[in-house]
Amino acid sequence: MEINTEILEFDAFLEGKDFEEQASYQFWHMLYSAEDHTNKYSDKEKVIYGNDNIGLKKQLCQKFDFKPEHAKILSSVTFQDDYESLSAKAIRKIYPYVKENNYSTDCELAGYRHSKHSLTKEELENRILKPKLDLIKKNSLRNPVVEKILNQMVNVVNTLIEKENNVLKKEGKAKGFKFDEIRTEFDS
Repeated sequence: MEINTEILEFDAFLEGKDFEEQASYQFWHMLYSAEDHTNKYSDKEKVIYGNDNIGLKKQLCQKFDFKPEHAKILSSVTFQDDYESLSAKAIRKIYPYVKENNYSTDCELAGYRHSKHSLTKEELENRILKPKLDLIKKNSLRNPVVEKILNQMVNVVNTLIEKENNVLKKEGKAKGFKFDEIRTEFDS
């Protein structure tokens, strides 16, 4: 098929830029992060690559030598929900343990806790709960939309904390309401 076969070789133990520059990682990242900007392509490109995901198809052909009909198939790949739950950095730390253990043990050996339930009872009882949440600093996340949404959520949570503390005050009780846990889910 004359494609760049380096996409079939993956080395999780490469360090720094070498890891990110390997063809297999770039291929995965290209598929994972593709966005459709069809309106910026010429009519000729639309004939060659089709009317959707033109940028991805064009990159697959140019970078990895896929034929347009193969790039069309690859551009329709969708990842399962939660596929992106781990960063590349976390995956690299967990990977050495994968062959011999279960996922929870892999995470623990790599220095991660698999879930909040992996905290000990004592750790759960002794954790310090904030009286109110801090806003996320501007440009501290890679995605400004997520940053804005999270800050809106912080404002809602802080308003709820304030309302509950006002209820306690009206009842003659000390202010001190805190949420034990806040879960945020994003659906793409």
